[in-house]
Amino acid sequence: MRGAIVVAGLAVAGIAHAEARAPRPRDATRADASFAHVIYMNRCAGGCAITPGDDDARIDHSTVPTQTSILPAYPWGDLSWNQLVACVRDTYAPFAIEITDVDPGTAPHFELMVGGNDTDVQIDGALGVAPFIPCGGIFDNVITFVFAAETSDVDVLCWAAAQETSHVLGLDHELDADDPMTYLYPPYSKRFQNHDAACGEDLPRECACGGETQNTVHYLASLLGETTPSPPEVSITSPKNGAWVKATFAVIPEVVSISDVKSATAAVDGAPAGGASAAPWTVDVTSPPGPHVVTLTIANAATKTASAEVSVHVMSTCAAGCAAGSVCLGGACVPDASVVGGLGAACTGATPCAVGSCVGGVCAEACDPGGVCPAGYECTAADQVCAPVKAGGGGCSAGGGGGMDGVIGIAIGVGGFRRRRRRRQGQRRR
Repeated sequence: MRGAIVVAGLAVAGIAHAEARAPRPRDATRADASFAHVIYMNRCAGGCAITPGDDDARIDHSTVPTQTSILPAYPWGDLSWNQLVACVRDTYAPFAIEITDVDPGTAPHFELMVGGNDTDVQIDGALGVAPFIPCGGIFDNVITFVFAAETSDVDVLCWAAAQETSHVLGLDHELDADDPMTYLYPPYSKRFQNHDAACGEDLPRECACGGETQNTVHYLASLLGETTPSPPEVSITSPKNGAWVKATFAVIPEVVSISDVKSATAAVDGAPAGGASAAPWTVDVTSPPGPHVVTLTIANAATKTASAEVSVHVMSTCAAGCAAGSVCLGGACVPDASVVGGLGAACTGATPCAVGSCVGGVCAEACDPGGVCPAGYECTAADQVCAPVKAGGGGCSAGGGGGMDGVIGIAIGVGGFRRRRRRRQGQRRR
């Protein structure tokens, strides 16, 4: 046999359900892989005869039953069947894989048999089952099952169909109620979700093939390819628009992409300013003093790009002294309270700081070593930030603070679904 059967039970609105967990190969990025991009939904008209043996949908051999078995036909009629096929197609619509109810014959494919009950193939307490697929391996002609006689609810059957067929493509269970790879409900209508979700059935656990999370949309797109390749979405979380930054600063993006992200490139006023080739796609940029526009462009595996830009003021160093309207802090000429958002300027949620952060209603920045602040500012005992000297106040402020490369301080944002089950030899259950 290619692998053991993994079975898990579910209960939805009093209906018995179950399905198998197949570990996913986390490094699969094979949009041009040689395995079949076809899922055949077989309604078992007249009954499906299944023989135990290595999985081969072309000759109806499966590792699931322990004896020659007959799975009765889909019991809910043509209208229900057509709705189910349409639902599964819609669920897989973003990805380059064909969903058909026409038998591909001897051509390589994956097969989903839909009909009968779990006991017809010697499974107990299940709505669906799929063979265990070893990490890193995807094989053509694997047969999975959804036991349609358990419920006539098309949304639930579609959910089970998507989960079983995705198991043999390498996806694990996860804790996102909107994704078909979950045990959680409601809702019963589910689609693959483009965000990282914790693996698990009831509680978070390590994913079967390593790591703590999976992104089903990202995984299937990287494995199968996209039907219509889409560009990524990108925003710059740091620096904020209008921020004052040091000569070298990090451009930190937030990126959402169905296909793998391949690169990030930065430009200052249109001139190339560096790049990154790995997550989290942060680019360190060096720029001369003055106002500049910073652009970050993200490219994904579908050869689609998207860009975001922010305007910044690059501060000069203190080496030649600081001009009017700025003070020396952290080795840079930081704008003072005369500049909107500068050090000591009033701030609110609607009036953010250009440097530092809003502390006690004023823009404040970390003190230099030894509690040193520029003239007119003091290092607060509670927060250790430079704030304007209060009338009649003292503090540990000192004029002309030079010192180390300080932190600019810009904010950076970079019911029960299982039933009790009996164990049988050759099966793993959760």
